[in-house]
Amino acid sequence: MFGQRGRGAVWMVGAVVLSALGACSPADTEEPSTSSEPVATSPEPSETVATTSPPGEVTQTSAAPDPVAYEDEGQERAGRAVIDFWAMVDRLSKDPDVPVEEMADVTRGQAVAQWVSNIQDSRDQDSVQTGDTTVTVTGVQTVKEGQRYEVTACLDWSEVKFNGVKPERGELGDQQQITYVIRPDVISEGELFVTDDPLEYESCNG
Repeated sequence: MFGQRGRGAVWMVGAVVLSALGACSPADTEEPSTSSEPVATSPEPSETVATTSPPGEVTQTSAAPDPVAYEDEGQERAGRAVIDFWAMVDRLSKDPDVPVEEMADVTRGQAVAQWVSNIQDSRDQDSVQTGDTTVTVTGVQTVKEGQRYEVTACLDWSEVKFNGVKPERGELGDQQQITYVIRPDVISEGELFVTDDPLEYESCNG
């Protein structure tokens, strides 16, 4: 997608970002529990996504991973937070008239600052997205129930273009996996947000 960007655009929404940065729960400082285990999923494909090949070449397909089986409501809400996060990224990337401040509806902490910067940088370059990111949550680890989760998701950008051009995504291809930290904030009454985006990707297919 965007990759790492400069943070020069964050000043445009300073009040929103500062509010979101300060809203994380005191539980943020607690050490992860050693008793929680991530939910494993089968590597068997549930569907295939066709990719476009030059004339004369065989069309390649990539197996989509199976979604995780949530263990409880907390894990389901954590998974939904990641899906909502990417829905917002897509919306803001496709419609430059939507205020970038809305990123704070689904993010807190480092993630809101990072993505306000990413999206504003993209807008400054007159880059407009078409197509949607397909998000498959493949694992959820409960670090502290209701307070911290780590959610792994496979992101499929097969249909995403910018100004009509599909970006080159290197050897990892269109399906890349990442793990986010999910937490509530002190005023959200238990609502969960993406708070940490490491911007470190690997192949969904290992």
